[in-house]
Amino acid sequence: MPEVAPARSHVYHLYTIRHPRRDALAAHLNANGVQTAINYPTALPFLPAYARFEHRPEQFPNAHRDQGRILSLPMFAEITRQQQDEVIELIRKF
Repeated sequence: MPEVAPARSHVYHLYTIRHPRRDALAAHLNANGVQTAINYPTALPFLPAYARFEHRPEQFPNAHRDQGRILSLPMFAEITRQQQDEVIELIRKF
């Protein structure tokens, strides 16, 4: 869960989680009417634009590992608590 400092607020545009079976979880959610997204399927150091730097996975172990695990859940201003709870329950059942 994101942490927000006291007396502060935040406007989130993504709610991203990590899961070792990301693609199966995304399929499960989609089959139950919940759209997800993979916003950053390739970590920045491994994009073609950075190929000239010859980055290696061991230089960015977390980014390399997590690029295959991150999944963005529904996040929009009008999402209700009930909709959030439905997504949570589907993830728990998975």
